[in-house]
Amino acid sequence: MGMAKKKTPEQNSEDELKPDNRLVIDNSWVCNRQQRDLIVKLLAALDLSEREFLANLMLNFGVQSEKLLSEKQADELIYELERTAIERGLLEKYQGKYEILPASCEGIKCLMSTMAQKEKIEEAWKSICKIERKDIRKAALRMYLGQVYHVSDLNFLTRQQAENVLKNLKGLATYLEVMKQMRKKADEDNI
Repeated sequence: MGMAKKKTPEQNSEDELKPDNRLVIDNSWVCNRQQRDLIVKLLAALDLSEREFLANLMLNFGVQSEKLLSEKQADELIYELERTAIERGLLEKYQGKYEILPASCEGIKCLMSTMAQKEKIEEAWKSICKIERKDIRKAALRMYLGQVYHVSDLNFLTRQQAENVLKNLKGLATYLEVMKQMRKKADEDNI
């Protein structure tokens, strides 16, 4: 029969929970900053009071703050908030992305490119890129935007970036036209 080791006073004090000690939680499963920011934006758009929101969190997820939601729970909450905002006409679905439609231009939406800029960019790209299939041409544009401007889609361009893209595409179109004329002239000279 083995004898149990006696614990040292230090070990005994570690096992006891003191009132001033805080429980440290491994928060690797907690929702990320982007999710929390989106939740806050949606709450502002929906004009929900903090009291209503906290009651909803406690009722549906058993937590007292959005910071304690898991990533999956945060996704569920975002989905429900987006659905509610769409039903109330506060969100507009645009090709799988959601844009908050505030009463006035606020925050980052003011900085994002306009639909007119996006359409001009697509037209300029269409004149440069001679690919017939629309889906492949759009993929080529996304690749160009990713390599040059480090954005994955037109929807993520700021207004300033959109102006720069448009200016660069027009310059590229001019360059290609000049090169085409030079080749044509060189071919005529060789004949």
